[in-house]
Amino acid sequence: MKKLFFCLCILVSAPLLAQEPVTYQEVVTAEKLTQAQILEKANQWAVKAFKDYQKTIQYRDTSQVVLNGALSHVTTVGSGLTAAVVPRNYTYQLTVEAKPGRYRLSINNITVSTPQAGLTAALPTRQAVLDAHNATGGGKRMKENLIKSTNDEYDYLDAYFKGVLSSIQKHVADSKDDW
Repeated sequence: MKKLFFCLCILVSAPLLAQEPVTYQEVVTAEKLTQAQILEKANQWAVKAFKDYQKTIQYRDTSQVVLNGALSHVTTVGSGLTAAVVPRNYTYQLTVEAKPGRYRLSINNITVSTPQAGLTAALPTRQAVLDAHNATGGGKRMKENLIKSTNDEYDYLDAYFKGVLSSIQKHVADSKDDW
């Protein structure tokens, strides 16, 4: 019960913690590619990357494609006898905007939900969560454990989202249309 309480506190306070949304964005130069070629390569990547590509498409036109992604991650909150294994689901929006010779990749609208608690909220910034942990009551060790688990979770998410952006860039740069 105590474990669930800590998880609930984090998720309930998430909307209050999110000063600005967590986003990932990169602008990439693709000098030899047209706008249509960039979007075609991005679509080819998405077909390979998502299990059901058609369900992930939110919007597509001649200048951009918007996809809805999701991932699940199990995190451990606390340590020792008070450790709680918490499954979390994340959803996000991936946008590829293309212009001749360049494109912008954006990951935004990231939400986190904890099925056990039935709560969904915008993903707060790492610093906002760390500040909330430092402001809570409780002992030093509890705070240290919460801070460690928060950093571990945000490190995982950071690596995942940066990996998505890197994967698209690699596919656009490496794929060849000529035969």
